[in-house]
Amino acid sequence: MSLYAEYAETVRKRLQDQRLERIALQNAAGKLVEVLHSYAGIPAQGPSPLMLTKSVDHDGYPVSPSELDDFGDNRSLRFGLALTVMWDTIPLGQIVVPAMVKCTNESGKFYVQVNNGGDVEFYPNMPGTTEAASEAWERLTAEFDELK
Repeated sequence: MSLYAEYAETVRKRLQDQRLERIALQNAAGKLVEVLHSYAGIPAQGPSPLMLTKSVDHDGYPVSPSELDDFGDNRSLRFGLALTVMWDTIPLGQIVVPAMVKCTNESGKFYVQVNNGGDVEFYPNMPGTTEAASEAWERLTAEFDELK
């Protein structure tokens, strides 16, 4: 095998691994959305409440998930989950939950830690929202751990 062919194969494998990691991350986030929908009573038929609001790499520098190359030495990505609290079809406000995605030793396998030592913040967008959303708020402020 020529030197060029070896280099091309190395690049191809790295790009393939990155694609698999992104897909696994999306799947982990999708599973997390399902769990949060069920746990908080957020209607599943509405638009997806999951949105990456902030993400930093293992050194603390801001990073866009679309530009993510790898997860660094500790194989993790911190970010915030912005969730819209719905009451039927009415958005009551936004909850921001700190989260972390960690890569396991198995290639392409991830798990998500939510609210691991962080504070959940609620941003109501209309008067009276806090009372109306209290049930969902109570459930979402519970401690989640290693949703797989």
